[in-house]
Amino acid sequence: MNVIQISILSAGFFLVIFATGFWVKRLGKPYPSLVLNIHKLIALGAVVYLAITAARISKADPLTTAQVASLVLSAVLFVGTIVSGGLASIDKPMAVIPLKIHRVSPYLTLLAGAASLYFLLV
Repeated sequence: MNVIQISILSAGFFLVIFATGFWVKRLGKPYPSLVLNIHKLIALGAVVYLAITAARISKADPLTTAQVASLVLSAVLFVGTIVSGGLASIDKPMAVIPLKIHRVSPYLTLLAGAASLYFLLV
């Protein structure tokens, strides 16, 4: 894949993740299983895609410190976003903190993911 294809596919992943996330939020609790699982699977697919892309690029050329740092930050934010989303989707009443974290963390994950792709592809 070339740089343009990787960029378009990555942007598509994030666009669909955000669209399904807003859809889930709009439907309200209890969240419908089908829509919620589609949202989760697409997010997981984005994580796997980023990991495969990073692995392929690292085989062609060793990663720099900035590339590794951006990938680690992206991975931590992706995991944090997935965990906070899982906690926020629980049907039982719970603390408001996971929900508030999940309202901010997707945007941070998007920025970190875009930075990682930029560092990997440029």
